[in-house]
Amino acid sequence: MIDHEKHTLYIPISSNASDGSKFIEIFSHELPSIAPSTLLPILESEKASLHVYNACASLYSLYNVRHARQILDAASKLAESMDANDPNQKDELLRMNATMGILLVTLANLVEDKNETDDLRASAEHYFTTATKLDTFYPVTWVGKGLLNLSLGRYDQAKFFFDTTLKHTGKVLPALLGMGCTCYYQQNYQGAMKYFEEGVKLYGGEASHPAVFSDVLTLYSLTLAKLGQIDRAIYGFGRAIFYNKENVVASVSKSVLEMGGIGMDVISGEEEESRVNRILQTLSLANILDSTNATAQILLSNFYFFKWSSVDGVAVDTFAGKDKVVCNSDVTRALAVGDHIRIGQTFDTLITEVDEKAITFADPYPKTEFGLPLFRKDYDRVEDMTKIAYKSTTNRFLQSEALTTLAKVLHCKRDFLGAKKCLIKATELTGKDSTNVVAVWELVQCFVVEGKYDKASAYLKKLVTLQPKSPEPHALLALILAGTDLVGERAQILNSLKKATELSNEAVEFLILEANILQHAREYNLSLKGYKKVINTLESVDDEIWMNMGIVCFELGLFDESMKYLTNCASELKKSDKFEEIKDFKLNEKDNRDLFITVVDGTERVWLNCTLAFNIARVHEGVGRHKAAAEIYKLIITAHPSYVNAYMRLACLSRDLGDLNSCAKWLGLAIKSQATDDGSSSSSTNPEVLTLVGNLHTSLSDWAPAQQIFNQLASGSASTYSQLSLANIYFSNLVAGSKYAKHLGHAADFYRRIIVKDPSNLYAALGLGTILAEKGDLNRSKECFNIVRSSSNDTIPDVLINSGHIYLAQQRHAEALQMYQTYLDRTDKVTKNKSDVNTVLLYIAYAYYDWARFMEGYNSVKSAPANEYYDKCMEYLNLALGDDVEDGKSKSSHSYMLKYNLCMTKLASANCTLRKFGRNIKRTSDEIRKALENLEESLAFVESLLKLKNDAQFAKKSPCGKEHFGQFYFPMPPEYR
Repeated sequence: MIDHEKHTLYIPISSNASDGSKFIEIFSHELPSIAPSTLLPILESEKASLHVYNACASLYSLYNVRHARQILDAASKLAESMDANDPNQKDELLRMNATMGILLVTLANLVEDKNETDDLRASAEHYFTTATKLDTFYPVTWVGKGLLNLSLGRYDQAKFFFDTTLKHTGKVLPALLGMGCTCYYQQNYQGAMKYFEEGVKLYGGEASHPAVFSDVLTLYSLTLAKLGQIDRAIYGFGRAIFYNKENVVASVSKSVLEMGGIGMDVISGEEEESRVNRILQTLSLANILDSTNATAQILLSNFYFFKWSSVDGVAVDTFAGKDKVVCNSDVTRALAVGDHIRIGQTFDTLITEVDEKAITFADPYPKTEFGLPLFRKDYDRVEDMTKIAYKSTTNRFLQSEALTTLAKVLHCKRDFLGAKKCLIKATELTGKDSTNVVAVWELVQCFVVEGKYDKASAYLKKLVTLQPKSPEPHALLALILAGTDLVGERAQILNSLKKATELSNEAVEFLILEANILQHAREYNLSLKGYKKVINTLESVDDEIWMNMGIVCFELGLFDESMKYLTNCASELKKSDKFEEIKDFKLNEKDNRDLFITVVDGTERVWLNCTLAFNIARVHEGVGRHKAAAEIYKLIITAHPSYVNAYMRLACLSRDLGDLNSCAKWLGLAIKSQATDDGSSSSSTNPEVLTLVGNLHTSLSDWAPAQQIFNQLASGSASTYSQLSLANIYFSNLVAGSKYAKHLGHAADFYRRIIVKDPSNLYAALGLGTILAEKGDLNRSKECFNIVRSSSNDTIPDVLINSGHIYLAQQRHAEALQMYQTYLDRTDKVTKNKSDVNTVLLYIAYAYYDWARFMEGYNSVKSAPANEYYDKCMEYLNLALGDDVEDGKSKSSHSYMLKYNLCMTKLASANCTLRKFGRNIKRTSDEIRKALENLEESLAFVESLLKLKNDAQFAKKSPCGKEHFGQFYFPMPPEYR
């Protein structure tokens, strides 16, 4: 039996005392040190009653549930011989069965194996059923059933049993705690606090068992923490620890809350350090008391992850620019290869070799110093703690957090694959509804480093959903989408940027990032606007911002502004060490001398920053200063012979100036610059060079060398791009004759191969649509173009031209004109290729011409709009002709074709006007006068053509001959892109 005031167990001695006046007294603090295997023989030899067994189990349950179960297992054998109908014995049998059921429910919540958990709960239900048969209204049984339902998540049933107990027996502590826990799990924290508070008031103080009261205070304090009453919760956990210093849950919970307040209070550094040390002592004690407590293990592992431990008795001497230090004592026992060390207070590095009194590390030390202290990170300890934490809990959220910390350690140990596996597992454990955002963020960075941007963007989109008010995920998502050149993502890029900037309160770093991402996304106008906002915000602008502004202006064709910003960049670079001095190279062009020559002690010195120089050379090209551009490219090659882009630009300059021999020479040097040491081509390891050369051959319509290069690259890493280029080469060579069908078939095969390999390749889908259009399958072709348009959000301009051609072939002139005009609106503001604009203007003119001829086909009143369409046609032809003429001289042979088309349109318009009378359409004298003027102008142009028809020089300039007279002429059919 138990003395409830002293919590002491009495075992009557029946073997040597007939009157039963002697007994064995066991105090409560002694019981934990007494194993059941020691106590059970005593109970059996003294023929203890079931009441004593129950009392012993009850006291054991306060310290060790498994020991209590062993006592009741022995008691159940004694109960088999007892009469359940005897009122004196019935109460003890009830108590035994109910208590056994509660112990089994408690054990079921402690074990990790699911099958064992299910078996224990089934056994518990059996004991509760047995107790109910003995007495339906026994309150301990009702409490036990409530605990069983609570552990199974059946909260309504649990609440029913606890509430029934309270109604029949009054405010008993187990029922109050059960109701409180049920409300807590249902997130009704106010209701839970009411029941826990009642339990504290009724069963607190010295009268109750300290461990029990400590647990009650712990539950109460947990509820306070959920309600945001942190100070009261911390105090409550402190009182719980006061009553039971071994209350691990209270110790860990108090530490967590106190850690959350670090840095929030206005206290001195010493006071904060003292608080941190006190928290660590509490956590360390909790870890000693329960080495399987996952929360304590994770918190401690996080602390040791960031802690630098001093290597006692070791001081080191460093030398400027060296990756080796000398130690004053042997360090082979304290350090190992792969350890992270800190020399002094700021220099962190990784050990690569350890000798007796010397350490070699990864990075050179910047200066010579002596007697510096040495620190190290104990990552092995952190790794062990996180692994124990992971194995000691079945809570998937704690397991996820443990894996996240473990991933950090593995990353620091350069085990990147292991770190990534841990992060993937950590994100899987938390499920879709509640994700470990730290693990997701670190996993995103792993994928970015590996170049797997599609996976990184997928996880970032999940992170943006989970943390919509954090600017970093929005910004990184926009950067990835812009940097990977993903078509169809323009709207999401702009939306993510807007959110990141708003959430960061327009912090300067996010303004810079926004402008940079817009630059990557080719939104140059918006990017320039963003950069201008940045320079208005900053007091001092660095060279990178000036450089980017110059590049953006170049892309917009604003060459003067571009040069101004690049000049500012040069001024900043001269103040830094981001340049090199070039000897034995003389600059002759004034523009280059002003920028790249400095005078030191009366001596001219040429300095160079390759990126700046290359961009300035591009600006020289843009304004027609070809000699200045070539000089800078040669300067770059002199300093860096492997700078392949400089060779390529020199080849392009030679091509534009008509010097094809020099162009071929520079292309050969470009390939040679990437050769290996033995002189063989390195294109297999660096396909970018041959890709650039192939593209240049393609732009020269030099098909055979281009085809040879892309065939060579087709089996390498650039296979998709090479196959796409080969398809375009075949499609560009569709000449009437025996090879027409062959080339068309080859182009279609390449496009199909790409789509089979990558169904999301919109450029291959666009090419396949052009093949179908060329074959006359207009409906299927239009379907392909519509898919490309919807998937890319109209970010591929060429699909607009192709859709316009389809509508034009179907005599749907209004839709065709809309496509052409949309293309012009999107490209005319940024393109520097006027010939491309003129070609589209010619498409628009022809669409109006064809529409007018179509309307004339009615030969009735319905033909009235034809004259208006002829006027629009002449308007666009004049626009194209204006761009093709400079100072009264034609810039290209297409001027003759444009003039010819204008002449034919005037003839057709005049004829339409004169035939209005026969079509019952009203006409004015002004219209007739204008028609006659058009006829006279057309006659003069035709007579001039007839006079020059035998002129060989004219025949070279004019592509049209006698067979074209009387019709609108294109230099080629409206071509698909």
